[in-house]
Amino acid sequence: MVRKSVLLHNRHAGNAGEDSLVNDLREVIEEEVEILQVYSAETAEETLTFLRNDQNEMDKLWILGGDGTVHLAVEGIRSRQHIPEVAILPAGTCNDTARSLQLPLKPLEACKASLRKEPILLDAGLCGDEAFINFAGLGLIADTSENIDPDLKEKTGRVSYFISAWQTMREAEPFTYSMEVDGEHYRGEAVMILAANGGFLGTSELPSETISMTDGKLDLFIIKVGGRSVFGEWLQQKLTSSSIEDAKNVSWLQGSEIMLKTDPPKKLDLDGELRKAGEVEITVLKQRIPFITGWS
Repeated sequence: MVRKSVLLHNRHAGNAGEDSLVNDLREVIEEEVEILQVYSAETAEETLTFLRNDQNEMDKLWILGGDGTVHLAVEGIRSRQHIPEVAILPAGTCNDTARSLQLPLKPLEACKASLRKEPILLDAGLCGDEAFINFAGLGLIADTSENIDPDLKEKTGRVSYFISAWQTMREAEPFTYSMEVDGEHYRGEAVMILAANGGFLGTSELPSETISMTDGKLDLFIIKVGGRSVFGEWLQQKLTSSSIEDAKNVSWLQGSEIMLKTDPPKKLDLDGELRKAGEVEITVLKQRIPFITGWS
């Protein structure tokens, strides 16, 4: 039995704010743990402070929320002396990390499925001094996140992501980039660069069989100027791991140490969270975070 656990509750994510759901989850979790603390903060800073503090003991962390909450939690716990097991209870818009881990997409079902399962150590990306678990991207992907209407997101969920993507593709501006990947140098023009650790983006599976969350590598997709439509085809799941190899205007490679600079400077999207970026350094924290998964 787990001695002490924390249920991190983002009351602003999807249906995570329902008191009845939280109560149902408590009943299930309390069967497995000796002590359960339900924690919900008003700000991300408060949550990070709580998670980073080793005096707040936790052997298991249950995350009730979406990809943004998972991102925040990974950043919060990655430097703890004792990193707790993590179980995602998906309650957000896309839940791409939960999809990558093949978890049930209903919080209560995910909770029950996670009981007494052994965790698997997953990689996390590190961009500058901030961790990410699913992806880091700039260009078209960051512009799509920035252009999502928050009111529409609340009403339509993941549909808002698709609507923003179609609108953003028509206006996507190319940028030049210089990049070093594991010592190899690359230069060119692009409308989007994506470094993927997880296998899903906007609820759609990424077209690559090489993506692994345990191999210490990120899959890099570079969409060149003429490849705007590729992003839309991804979201429509029209591309497969074999067809993307033949797709024009797309480059693919893998790496664990990436230096990237763009002109003009582009905003960076980390698991759906936007950040300012100039020159970007991305590395991999290999097999750092113990996650409960649905993998067989």
